[in-house]
Amino acid sequence: MDLNPENLSYMSFSQTGEDQLILSYLPKENGFFVDVGAFHPTQYSNTFALYLRGWRGINVEPNPNAVALFKQLRPDDLHLQIGVSQSEKPLDYISFNNPLCNTFQSDFAKSVLKFDSEYVVQNVQHQIETMSLCRILDQYFSSAVKFDLLSVDAEGMDLEVLSSNDWTRYRPELVLVEDHDFEIEVPHFSEIYQFMKEKGYVAVGKTLSSVLFHEGIALSQKKKFKVKSTSSLKGIS
Repeated sequence: MDLNPENLSYMSFSQTGEDQLILSYLPKENGFFVDVGAFHPTQYSNTFALYLRGWRGINVEPNPNAVALFKQLRPDDLHLQIGVSQSEKPLDYISFNNPLCNTFQSDFAKSVLKFDSEYVVQNVQHQIETMSLCRILDQYFSSAVKFDLLSVDAEGMDLEVLSSNDWTRYRPELVLVEDHDFEIEVPHFSEIYQFMKEKGYVAVGKTLSSVLFHEGIALSQKKKFKVKSTSSLKGIS
C-alpha cells in the first residue's frame, strides 16, 4: 500500500468515513488531535489519515494489547494506556474476542452480547486506571498548540468522557463523537447533542454512527462558500 499523503486524498481509514468528514472542515497539515478510544493505530482509526498528513496528538486507549502497535506505527504520537472517566478510579475493563467493542460499561457489554452472537466475553478481565479528560489535558496538552480535534469513541461512555472535560479551558475546534441516539430530524433526543449544544457547539455532519460538532464561534468566523455569478462563468461550457 502506498501511504504517500499525496496519494491519499480520498482514502479513509475510519469505520464509516469520519476522517474525510473531519478533513472537509480542517483540510490542513500539522494539526493536533486527542483520540479517546483510539482502538488501533490504523484500523478503524479516525486519526491515522490525519497523522499521515502531518497531524500529531494523543491516543488514549485502555486495551493493553494495543500499546506496542501504537508505538510501532504511530511513533510521533503520545500513547496513554488508560481509560477516561469522571470517577478517576480503576474500572473493570470488559474484553471481547473482538476488541472493537471492549468497554467499561456493563450495560453496553450486555447489549453487544444480546445483538451480536459472534461476540464472546474473554475470561481474563482487567482493572484499568482512568483519568478525567480535563486532567489528561492538564498534564499532556501544551497551550502553545491549537486544539483542532477531539475524537471520542468510548463504547457506551462517550457522554461521560465529554462531561469530564473543562469546556471553559479546553475547546477543540471540532469534536467527533460516537452517538447512536442522534437522528437528523429529531437531534434533541440525543443527550450528547444537547450537551454539546449547551457547550456552544453546532452539529455540522454525521456518519453512520458518529456526529461531528464544530465550535460555534469559530464556525461563524469561517468564510462561507460563495457560488460565482453566471457573468463570471462566460466561456465555460
